[in-house]
Amino acid sequence: NRARADKAIEAATAQLGQSSENLETLNLFLIASCLSKITGNTQNELKYRKVLNEAIQACEADETVDSVRIKLISSILNSISYGLMPIRIPDYQAHSPVQPPAIDMKHFDECERLRLRAAALLDRLPTTDHDRRKAHRDLALWYLQLGKGEKALKEKQELFNLVGVKDDRILYPQSGGCGHVVWWNVPKKLNFTMDCGMG
Repeated sequence: NRARADKAIEAATAQLGQSSENLETLNLFLIASCLSKITGNTQNELKYRKVLNEAIQACEADETVDSVRIKLISSILNSISYGLMPIRIPDYQAHSPVQPPAIDMKHFDECERLRLRAAALLDRLPTTDHDRRKAHRDLALWYLQLGKGEKALKEKQELFNLVGVKDDRILYPQSGGCGHVVWWNVPKKLNFTMDCGMG
């Protein structure tokens, strides 16, 4: 089955070429690299990872790179980090404290470097950009889950500076009423009720 899987992966990636110029193929190279690792094909894993590394380095070196490429490359960096240390960053705050699973810290340094590289790319975008803000928010929560309080605080302060709101509630989207959520804002409480027309 592993041999058949390898052949299928090779056949699929042959359709992609070996260039990192086509943005649509980069996530597929990431998947191919991960699948090759599972099947034990180190040669192919490294070959596909090489395509990704070239795309990442090219993006980091290009000061005029567009926001679409920045967001894709930062997503790939975070995905690689997640593959080494699968720590889920929730978009919503739990109603009761959740005990995080036991975490193997052997890949911490490498994962941190990947996430910081992703955040550095996103920091080229405007301060109002949602993905830039979310990168620092996710880093703060990532550090918290790993017990790195000082680093989490640093990232949270960076988020506060970007957003202009110093309130821990902005780490999670707030209710905007009628099933809507509001990011980066703490909605004011209304002293009256009204119908929204949504049933």
